Amino acid sequence: MTPTFDIEVSEHTPEGRGRLRGLHWMAYRLPDDRTLVDLSGVALVGLVGDTSWNRKTLKVSLDSKKVVRLLPPPPEGRMWQLTPEMWSVSAAPAAMFNRHTAKNAGWAVDEVDTAWDRGVPATQGDLLTNVELFLDLAVSDTDGILHRVSFDFRGVGGLRHVPKPVID
Repeated sequence: MTPTFDIEVSEHTPEGRGRLRGLHWMAYRLPDDRTLVDLSGVALVGLVGDTSWNRKTLKVSLDSKKVVRLLPPPPEGRMWQLTPEMWSVSAAPAAMFNRHTAKNAGWAVDEVDTAWDRGVPATQGDLLTNVELFLDLAVSDTDGILHRVSFDFRGVGGLRHVPKPVID
C-alpha cells in the first residue's frame, strides 16, 4: 500500500532539496549491535488556510545515505542495509503568519507518521537509503499561512550485509 499525500518535499530532487532547511543527522551503534539513526530538519510548506480548516498531507522524503559514511566498507559485492525495528517521529509548526486580523485562525500538525505506520511493511524499509514521513497539516482562516514545519525522526534497526543489486 502506497500512502497518499498532497504536497511533497524530497532530498532526492533539486526542487525538493530547495524546500528543506536545517537538515541534521546522526547515527551510532548501540551496545546490542543495533544502530540508531536520527534525522531532523524544517520543511518549507506555504500552506494557506480557508474559511474552515484546509487539511493537506505533506510527504517528506529524506536521503539517509550519508549515514553509510560512518560504517566500515562492506565486503566485495555486498552493501549495508539497516532494516527498521522501531521508530518514532514528531513534528510541529515552526513558522506561521496571518496577513490581517485573525478570525478563528489556527495552525496544526494533526498527525505525523512514517510510511511504515501507513501500511508499507517495515521489512521493505532501509534506514540507510530513504525515510518517508507523512505530516497531516491544517490551517484555518483565509489569510492564515503555515510557512514551515519542523520534524524529527528516530529509528533503530539491525545492520546487516546484503547482496548489491545487479544492474544490467
